[in-house]
Amino acid sequence: MNTDNESNSRSVNEQPETDHVKEIKETVPTVTVSSSDATDLRGKEKLMETATSLKQAAKLIQPLRGFQSLYKELKEKANRLEQQTFTVALFGAFSAGKSSFANALMGESVLPVSPNPTTAAINKIMSSDAEHPHGTATVKLKTEAMLLEDVSLALAAFDKSAKTLDEALQLAGQIIAKAGEVDKGKTHLSFLRAFHQGLPEYQNDLGNVVTVDLEGFKRFAAEESKSCLVDLIELRYDCEMTKQGMVLVDTPGADSINARHTGAAFEYIKNSDAILFVTYYNHPFSRADREFLIQLGRVKDSFAMDKMFFIVNAVDLAQTTDELDEVMDYVTDQLNGFGIRFPKLFPLTSKGALMEKQTPGSFKHSFLPNSGIMEFQGQFDSFIENDLTGLAIESAQAAVKRTEELLRDVITASRQDEKAKRNALETLSHESQAISELLSVIKGDAEKQRLKKEIDELTFYSKQRVFFRFNDFFKESFNPAVLKDDGGDLKIILKQSMKNLLDALGFDLAQEMRATALRTEMFVNKLLHEKQSSLLQQIQKIRRTLSLQPYEPNERESLEFTGAFAQLDTGEFKKELALFKNPKSFLKKMKKRK
Repeated sequence: MNTDNESNSRSVNEQPETDHVKEIKETVPTVTVSSSDATDLRGKEKLMETATSLKQAAKLIQPLRGFQSLYKELKEKANRLEQQTFTVALFGAFSAGKSSFANALMGESVLPVSPNPTTAAINKIMSSDAEHPHGTATVKLKTEAMLLEDVSLALAAFDKSAKTLDEALQLAGQIIAKAGEVDKGKTHLSFLRAFHQGLPEYQNDLGNVVTVDLEGFKRFAAEESKSCLVDLIELRYDCEMTKQGMVLVDTPGADSINARHTGAAFEYIKNSDAILFVTYYNHPFSRADREFLIQLGRVKDSFAMDKMFFIVNAVDLAQTTDELDEVMDYVTDQLNGFGIRFPKLFPLTSKGALMEKQTPGSFKHSFLPNSGIMEFQGQFDSFIENDLTGLAIESAQAAVKRTEELLRDVITASRQDEKAKRNALETLSHESQAISELLSVIKGDAEKQRLKKEIDELTFYSKQRVFFRFNDFFKESFNPAVLKDDGGDLKIILKQSMKNLLDALGFDLAQEMRATALRTEMFVNKLLHEKQSSLLQQIQKIRRTLSLQPYEPNERESLEFTGAFAQLDTGEFKKELALFKNPKSFLKKMKKRK
């Protein structure tokens, strides 16, 4: 926290009404910040105009002693506004047409049709700059350790393990050769095929960053043998969206094989300015989609504003308006069931949207009046330009207002006679001592107790919710489709079912704890805001005009949670699994209850 106490004490004593003070006196009323209500400016233009006003204010106070903290604050805010970008995280259900929707947002066919989401990398699309020309992309390849971690997950599905990439490559070849004989691990088999094909060409480049043109980007983004080796791609592409300061982050599917993507997805949920989730018109939510949406529901109310938008894609497949209404009602009910209440939901056809953007009026349909992109774009743009931009501008306006108030005090004090100045300085000295005494006795014990109580409650209910879902996880892991007497080794199948149950429970608990960590972080911010507000009230009883720089939380590194129960071996449940005699008795004679 930064008080402007030093500004008052120094300025009153040392600033006669010089020509500079007279200039400030005349200029202060004109130092204003752009209003977020200006209808003739887009979000980026508002921010740039506001940054200019902040620099103007900073320049005026730079020569004044005691104003350096405010000068630094105004300069920093101006720089942040000039560099301000809004991160838009794009998530999607399997085969939901996420890339087509991204192209519709940009108004051009930039992203290729998504590859198998188990191998996809994270793609960031942003505006060009001096160092990164339009149409170029930087491709960050996985390190050997990262790739070995991913391929080890795929090998584990076939009860294989490797200590090196060369060993993994050999095992992958063997598994692929026998692929016709196995009926498991299709997702993992797809990754192994891509890995086996792509590694030889790029093995010496792992861990490096390569720069490619637009065609090279499309190959890395779409060809599985390349995308499975990529950690992150940053594409520089100038279009209306990126010119407005938006960075579109196209994330892999919820069922990506990359274990890191779960943590990365949560970081984007937490830190992005807007979240877009795309589902397909006639596809039910997969298990991976369900778990992702449940996580969105867990954290939705933690954010200061509702930044989530949900899109039902390919609504032109509907035969009638009644059918479309039924589907929209169904998706709304599903989202409500996942804890996402009052979702901002939009019916849309990405292909039609791209047509409309490129050639207005070109989309034709029997009963749809348009593609739906304009309604979505209207609400989304309003959110970016008014809600998000408005917050940044309000903070700038508050800083300028505090500067103006302090300058007026200085100007008033500079016009006093010497006796009044001495009296004012003596008063300031007493006030300064009183404030120092106040600050010296500040304690945080009450806040620490409140925080501990909040964490205890959050973790208790997180655990309760995991146990509440136990029965569902059990049914999914031990079910008739898996436990069937068809000549397979039932002991191996049982162990796999047990492992699936542990994985599901462990993943759910880790997701709960990520949400708990976010809620805790928000609660800490709330406590700090309350503490500062209380402190300001006490300080202003001593000196009414003194102000505090508003508390702005620093970016904190998120706590990471690996899946719980990973250390448990299925052998530890030997006694319980021995209760299984055959599928019939297990499923029909209540052995599963035991």
